[in-house]
Amino acid sequence: MEKKSIFSSSLTAGVLVSVALIIFKLALFLLDVDDESYIQFGYYIVFALGLAWAVYSVRNNKLDGFATYGKAFMIGLYASISIAVIMAVYTYVYMKYINPAFVDNLLANAEDKMIEANPDMSDADLNKALEITKIFMQPGLMSVFSIFGSLFTGALFSLIVAIFAKREQVSIEV
Repeated sequence: MEKKSIFSSSLTAGVLVSVALIIFKLALFLLDVDDESYIQFGYYIVFALGLAWAVYSVRNNKLDGFATYGKAFMIGLYASISIAVIMAVYTYVYMKYINPAFVDNLLANAEDKMIEANPDMSDADLNKALEITKIFMQPGLMSVFSIFGSLFTGALFSLIVAIFAKREQVSIEV
């Protein structure tokens, strides 16, 4: 029973972290922050802090303030699952409905970088490379990739957070 409460509590915490991440991303969009701006890395700060909050919150509320390294890691990983799924849905909605020009901007940036990296590239080769790039920049496919990216990032952050969040119960024998 304890494991289920940890799982569901972690998923719930992950939903709350996802809301914070979506608010952050929407704020950047509304403030018209460039996609290549360093401010975009704030997403990872919010992600890491949110994951730390999730781990500490579940540890303190469901495990009486005690968790092994493995349990603390699993709390973060479970929260990352809900974050990954919700952010994948958000990515799809963002690219398809909120900012449909996002893919066009990505393709334009990719074209500029290809030309910059290889100025002697023929138009035929450039068009072929852009067509291949376009395949991977579809909202559905990018949403799937975002699941894996969020899970990887969440697992990495969970490994780090668990180092600080672990607190094992010490029993004193008399």
